[in-house]
Amino acid sequence: DVYKRQNLRIATIYLDENIMRVSMQIFSIGQTKNIALYTVKNGIFQCLLEGGQTSRPVLAANDYQNSLTATAHHFAIYFSYMSTENQLSIHNLSDRNDTYRIVEMEGRTIYHPFLLSWNDHLLVFYVVGNGTYEIVGFFVGENRHTRLPFIFPYIPSFTCHNLSGHVLVCIHTQPGMVYRFSEEAGWEKLQTDSDTKIPELTEQLRQKDQLIQSIQTQYEELRNTALQYRDEAKKWYEKATR
Repeated sequence: DVYKRQNLRIATIYLDENIMRVSMQIFSIGQTKNIALYTVKNGIFQCLLEGGQTSRPVLAANDYQNSLTATAHHFAIYFSYMSTENQLSIHNLSDRNDTYRIVEMEGRTIYHPFLLSWNDHLLVFYVVGNGTYEIVGFFVGENRHTRLPFIFPYIPSFTCHNLSGHVLVCIHTQPGMVYRFSEEAGWEKLQTDSDTKIPELTEQLRQKDQLIQSIQTQYEELRNTALQYRDEAKKWYEKATR
């Protein structure tokens, strides 16, 4: 997503190499300055990219299992992931004390966390269940939830968007489903393309996609850089864990 108010841009890159899988988030914080957040084995690393130079990788977390996601919120970068202890962990990249952990009880498992900055709230949406599944949104730091009014017989794939003051949850099914949330109205299902709101929402999403694509035009350069980071971080990580 692109956060104009905070002047932070993010792109996500996945590299599936022979040695390991790398998940990378790139935050643009200036014309020539970027922050990279990426994974190597069980480690999440951060480094600064500026003027063709890269800083030394810094270990942000050492219990990563899968599902790295990140967002900009209140001029800070937050990231979440599933830990090796099967907990959903949420961290402020610049404040190690600003940390949250979500554990589902009663044999239910968490899947596909997705961080979202919405108005003055930081939310993490995730799938949870065992046999039947639901999508839950947790207001980070506020100790409250919101739940989509739909139960799935499978683990759904979805994305979230901050759009015109609403949360938009797009569920990747055939046919697709779109739910809209606001504090005042709660959840509303947008059912068909005949809904007059759909074309407007689609156009706004298209514009956001164009902004993201403009970032992804740098993919080849970032890919080569990411591979260099991976190799350097791998050496650093193995040395630190000997």
